[in-house]
Amino acid sequence: ESGGFVYADDWLVSVTQAGKEALGTVPETQFQTGIVGIAAQTFVASPDLSVVNLPSSVKYVGDYAFYNCPKLYAFITNERGSSLRSIGEAAFANCGALANIRLHDGLLSIGAFAFMNCLAVTNNETYPYLLVPETVESIGQRAFYGTDLWNNPKEENNGVIYAGKWVVGYGDIRQSEVELIEDAEGIADFAFASCAALSGVQNLSNVSHIGVGAFQGCTALVSLSLPRSLETIEPQTFYGCSSLFSVGSTLPRTLRTVGDLAFAQCTTMESLDFSPTQVESVGLGAFWGCSSLNTITFDERLETIDDYAFFSCYSLTSLTLPASVKTIGERSFGWCLMLEDVTFGEGLERIGAFAFRNCESLTKIALPASVEEVGDYAFFRCSSVKELSLGEGLVRIGACAFSGLGIGQVVLPASVKEIGANAFRDCTQLTNVVMLGEIDYIGAHAFYNCIDLTVYAAMPLSAAAGWDGSWNSSYRPVFWNCGLSEEGVVLSVNVSDVSYPHPDPLYGCSSPVREGYDFLGWAASPDATEPEYDQDGWSEAPQDAVLYAVYAPIGK
Repeated sequence: ESGGFVYADDWLVSVTQAGKEALGTVPETQFQTGIVGIAAQTFVASPDLSVVNLPSSVKYVGDYAFYNCPKLYAFITNERGSSLRSIGEAAFANCGALANIRLHDGLLSIGAFAFMNCLAVTNNETYPYLLVPETVESIGQRAFYGTDLWNNPKEENNGVIYAGKWVVGYGDIRQSEVELIEDAEGIADFAFASCAALSGVQNLSNVSHIGVGAFQGCTALVSLSLPRSLETIEPQTFYGCSSLFSVGSTLPRTLRTVGDLAFAQCTTMESLDFSPTQVESVGLGAFWGCSSLNTITFDERLETIDDYAFFSCYSLTSLTLPASVKTIGERSFGWCLMLEDVTFGEGLERIGAFAFRNCESLTKIALPASVEEVGDYAFFRCSSVKELSLGEGLVRIGACAFSGLGIGQVVLPASVKEIGANAFRDCTQLTNVVMLGEIDYIGAHAFYNCIDLTVYAAMPLSAAAGWDGSWNSSYRPVFWNCGLSEEGVVLSVNVSDVSYPHPDPLYGCSSPVREGYDFLGWAASPDATEPEYDQDGWSEAPQDAVLYAVYAPIGK
């Protein structure tokens, strides 16, 4: 401790009350050599603090660091080489006398409410970069609220409020089509939020950064063209822009990220083409509730589609995911009621829970070999699905993952080790399940209400000892130790290894399925062309018999 200053390593973490009361002008030399940061609330309510000359080594000014210092007039960084990178939330809020601010290149962020109610802060018309340096990449919401530049914006700026070359807010927007100053560099977080009068924005081409929620709730905003050099569409940027139809004919080639809720509830937008961009991730709920969105195209760089990304995009009819996509998040395409066709890329590894829940127009599911997990409820109640093809890399099928599908047959690859509870529940048209490998666990009611189902398993009954006791709660017949082809065609059954848990003839066996063929019955010889037993006649064969399936091409 020196002069009331308390340090922890290279950080100034507090000033004693006695030290605060003695402060006036603080030169660089009063700080510890090599100081890198001023912690949150360090100088709060210092009654006579008037001037701070910040050492060139300081990188961080913490939240509320100089909050409510009523006589603070000047905050000056070293023009010969400032290391300052960030100014925290409300760092200078309520410093009503603050009029002389000198910041320099290297500063990256100015936090929310940083200079709020600093009544004397004006735009430096001669040297605007002393207030907001060219290196700044983000300004938090209302960072300059209540300052002179906020309270008295220029008449010619049509109500748009600037700090340096950044848009930080708005006042009385008289013309709905706003034209920014030609050298505008950025738009602060929530700068135009809930601006009901705003219909369009011109001169965005040179803007490098558009902040979080910059246009959130601008319900009259119809169109704008995104800046050519934009890399990120920040979270909530256009959230609730219900009239937004277009963000330019071509999206920026530099674009890499679409943030959380970026276009959520943009109910008028019909199409987006990300193929010219470098987008790698689509954030949480990015297009949630875009009910008119019918076409979206992605580039081969896309890797992650986060939770709820396209939830309730009712008009989306077709989707092609590039091979670069590895993860589809939870509920990401849930309730896309018109989605008929999905092409999954060969690199996909995981489909999250509820990912396609209630996609009731979807007709086919074909998962590539790269898919290892289908999450809980992933395709729940996709009632129009008639075809289901599972890739040979699949390991886990989650609870209710395929419940309610209209499929007639499913082949479970040898890679499958876990099937969750109710996984195929209410697949009332399902007649055949073929299990190619040894499955470690099947949960309760996995095939409940599949009233015509017959299971053909390559594994012995003994290998199913760890399964839930209610896995086959609809009491469907199971043939164990079956001879099966790699494609899942039933070649033979062992009569002695049949589990037939219900005697009622309404619960008889279903014929095995082979694409392009009719099942004729069973025979004792693998070379037989005519059956000796019909589908249920296997029970008349000797108990130790092996019966072979007899097929004939359809129509012969």
